[in-house]
Amino acid sequence: MHRKYEPLISPSFSPKFEKTRRNEIQRFIRNGGEIKCISQLSDKEISSSYISLFHSRFGGTLPCYEYDNLLMFISHLRELMFGHVLFWDNKPCAIDIVLKSESSCNVYYDVPNGAVLNDENCMKLSPGSVLMWLNIDKARRYCQDNNKKMIYSIGAFRPEWKYKLLWSVPCKVGKCLC
Repeated sequence: MHRKYEPLISPSFSPKFEKTRRNEIQRFIRNGGEIKCISQLSDKEISSSYISLFHSRFGGTLPCYEYDNLLMFISHLRELMFGHVLFWDNKPCAIDIVLKSESSCNVYYDVPNGAVLNDENCMKLSPGSVLMWLNIDKARRYCQDNNKKMIYSIGAFRPEWKYKLLWSVPCKVGKCLC
């Protein structure tokens, strides 16, 4: 069995951590940031924004989805999409493709790599952290209101992505062959 780690969002955060996140949101908004629900964007807007911001964030270090493939994926799974998109200077600056699947007792959220504008002035406003917190907080409230367990994965864990440890607990995952 091949094992790897998948970071799952911590079940709770310290009051200090939560206050820091709320302050980041307020700073983002005070400096011209805007928060929109992902449902306000068209499939084409989501696809083009994600690809543009992904390339801005990662350059050529990670392969990105091709536009037509991502557009088809989003159009077929639109009802599973969840969360927010951040705008700064009237343009998207952070987007996560969060997929939500629900059972009678659990809600599973899955986030592949997020996409963030790699602009010095924008990065001072922590758009990645703001977006992550908004989406996590919305998911937590939904699960609490519906008396369900939240399972929220933030993608793969690599040693160079240590920031994920602020938000999550790495859990071993593997494949089971039957």
